[in-house]
Parts: sequence; C-alpha cells; structure tokens
Amino acid sequence: MANIKDVARLAGVSVSTASRVVRGEGYTSQEMRAKVERAAKELHYVPNALARSMRGRPTRMISFLVYDIVNPFFANLATGVEDTAQQQGFTVVICSSQPWKDKSREQSYMRMLLQSRIDGIVMQHVFSSPEYFDLLQRQNIPAARVVNPQQGYPYDLVRCDTTQASCDLIEHLLRLGRRRIAALGPALPSHLGGERLAGYKLALERAGLEIAPDLIMLKGWRTRDGYEMTHALLDRTQPDAIFAFGPRIAAGAACALRERGLRVPEDVALVCVDDFGMGSELDPFMTIVRQPEREMGRQVARLLIERILGAYAGEPREIILPAQVVVRRSCGAKLMSPVADREDGNASAPAAADHTWEDD
Repeated sequence: MANIKDVARLAGVSVSTASRVVRGEGYTSQEMRAKVERAAKELHYVPNALARSMRGRPTRMISFLVYDIVNPFFANLATGVEDTAQQQGFTVVICSSQPWKDKSREQSYMRMLLQSRIDGIVMQHVFSSPEYFDLLQRQNIPAARVVNPQQGYPYDLVRCDTTQASCDLIEHLLRLGRRRIAALGPALPSHLGGERLAGYKLALERAGLEIAPDLIMLKGWRTRDGYEMTHALLDRTQPDAIFAFGPRIAAGAACALRERGLRVPEDVALVCVDDFGMGSELDPFMTIVRQPEREMGRQVARLLIERILGAYAGEPREIILPAQVVVRRSCGAKLMSPVADREDGNASAPAAADHTWEDD
C-alpha cells in the first residue's frame, strides 16, 4: 500500500509539501497541489488520520454501510449487526448512503471509513463501481455483504430466498380466487426486484395463468414510485390484487387506491415483501413476506468478526435464511382472528404468534 513518501516521490515534491496537500493545511501552489493529487490518485493513496496513534492496534470498530436506515427493515438489520458486535466487544458505525438524495455520499463515507482504520465493513449498500474492492484489499480490510450480492465484491453473504416466499405469497392470493394480480417493483436490473419478479412469474406459471405485461410496472422502491405506478396501472387496467415488492411501494399503492375510491381488500387485495415497523403492531393489516432481518444482521456480523479475528480465512461463505408468509387482512382472507402467522401460507396460527417483540 502506498504511503506519503511514495506520493511525494512520484509528484517530485518534498514529503512535507505532499503531506500539506493531503491534509488540506497550509499554503501550496495550485501547480504543486495538482501534482500531488495526480500522484495520490495514480497510487490509490488513502490518507490515514490515525496511522501513528493506532498502527498495529485493532480499533474494535466496524461499519454498517446501508441504503436507508430510516426504512424499518434496514433499521432491524442494523440492530442485529449491533447485537453480535456488542457481544464481541466491537462498536458499530452506521452510514446510510441514501443515493437518491446525493450520490457523492458513497464516496465520502468510504473515504472517511478508510481513514478511520475500521476493522471491517458490513455492506448492504450496492456500490456504483467496483473500485472500492481494490481499496479495501489494499488496506486489508475484511468485509461481508447482507441482503444482496454485488458482482466484483466476492465477500461472505447472508441473504433470504425471497423468490420462493414471493411465489408462496402469490399462490396464497390465487387460492383466494384472485386472478388479475399486478406486480409493482423497481426498474431492472435489480437483484432483489429480479428475485421477487421471478417468484411472481413462477406462481402464475404453476397455476397455468398467462403472465400479462399490462399488470407489471417496474419503476422504483420509493413511496412515490408505488403511488405513481398504481395510478398508471389503473389508467390502463383493473387488477383484483397488487403485489408490491417492498413496503414503501405498498404504502404508495394504498394511497393511490384510496384516491381512486377502491377499497383494500374488498376491491383490490394488497400484499408486499417486508413489514411496516411498529405500526404493524398497532393495526396488523398488511399481508406480507417476512424476512428475519435481525437474524440476518447477527449472522453477517458473526461472519465478518470471524475474519477480523482470524478465526476463518477461507473462501466466501453464503448463508440463506428462510422467509415466511404472514397472512393478515389486506389479502381478503377470512381468518378466525385479525392476525395469523403462516409458515407455509396454509395453516392459521393464533393471533399472538404474530408478535415477536424482540425489544422486550
């Protein structure tokens, strides 16, 4: 890995000049600054603010780089990561990339994390390019991925099989007599969107039903996307059920259905992948595919810490956890109680089984 002396040598300046440019301190001419910056970029130099004080010592600090910490699903993932990290004496720094707001946050977070000499990174965020893999390799920083893989980042991975669970959910709607089932999701390519679309198509194919292009809308994950896709869908056709690939899409769809004077589930059933946080405890309404997000977080932190501590140094591992269908009122099922958990989508369970309350 390049150091400040290497940068100074390539730029043809003194070490003190190169150091001033890198730290952004003192006066340096524009010409000198450009030389140093070109050299640093060519050598993939990453300044390390704590190098002298922390050299050779682990920080016992890992980072969780996540797409959107406001989303209850990702917040529960982070809780699981923290559970395992705290048990092993590690601190977690959470960075929420929110790329739809500012694409440069990804770069600034990675620069900060590399300078801070973290011991490892749990990644859920999908990077815009493969360049960070080389930087992490040069810095010898272990990493692990959770929820979705990314090409060019061959790390340990913990994920769920939402293809099969989505198929189970659509088959449940079919058993209830729904036949014109719409699918609302993100634009492709999307690993998670592709999984859920595949499950949707598989269920229809098994039932001998034609996959109707006019019932599939693929735009984005946000609430606004769900709202706009539903209005566009209703402008051209009338479904009897909507399968939203995520809860924010479902929330937007519900708003659009209400504006159109359509009732859920009487006129249109509405189901989705993932839950709505604590609001679902107050009124358990939405039929969902539930992923064990906290357990996913615990497992991926365990895999990462094993690499940090040297307990494992082999080939990348993959853990696939099962998801389950949770049947509630939004699908139109006539249940004995307002809430029923179903591990296989068929047999009802007591209402109390829906409440896990892991924070008790």
